[in-house]
Amino acid sequence: MKLFYHHPVVPFCRKIRFMLFECGEDISSIEVAPWVRDKEVLKLNPSGELPVLVLENNKAICGHYAITEYLKDVLPSMALMGKTPEEGAEIRRLCSWFDNKFYKEVYLNLVGEKLYKRVASLGSPDTRLLKIGRENILIHMAYINWLMERRKWIGGNSLSVADFSAAAYLSLTDYIAEVPWEAYPEAKNWYAKIKSRPSFKKILAEKISDIDPPDYYKDPDF
Repeated sequence: MKLFYHHPVVPFCRKIRFMLFECGEDISSIEVAPWVRDKEVLKLNPSGELPVLVLENNKAICGHYAITEYLKDVLPSMALMGKTPEEGAEIRRLCSWFDNKFYKEVYLNLVGEKLYKRVASLGSPDTRLLKIGRENILIHMAYINWLMERRKWIGGNSLSVADFSAAAYLSLTDYIAEVPWEAYPEAKNWYAKIKSRPSFKKILAEKISDIDPPDYYKDPDF
């Protein structure tokens, strides 16, 4: 059985878990605090960063980009990166959007302040950063809504890594009730489809530390 080192507040980890469950991969999850330099993780990944996937042959694949490319190569029928080079380029562009732009502009300012800090006992949220995050998410939600007015899924006409990336970030932001769904109906419809997938229901069913999500968090009908 594969071992997966992760933490539920890390979006890169959540993205890979969603992908692994969607692909039907049999894994044993090991939760590791990202704010601690875990000795076991350091043995596997010199950077000490999550996630880390350990295969049945004990080889470790470190980092969400490397794990994504590995799964793309070993599960070609899933078309995780699309079916053409052009589709692959668009999906990678959108993954980069979430892993860089959304991460810096929204995740750090909202999830980082309201959830990560609390789980890691790092003090109270910075209200200035919360304000910035709440302004920034409007721009991102408008873009997601624009995409979903023009295609079936985030990256195109089929489920892809772009959807896993978007769902990872939005589900964490939704855990703290900071996604203005009602103003963006096409984005909301897309996320309802994601919430209905058995692979994602496993993740939505999990509680982060002692913190309760909003009542609608797991409900596909919001």
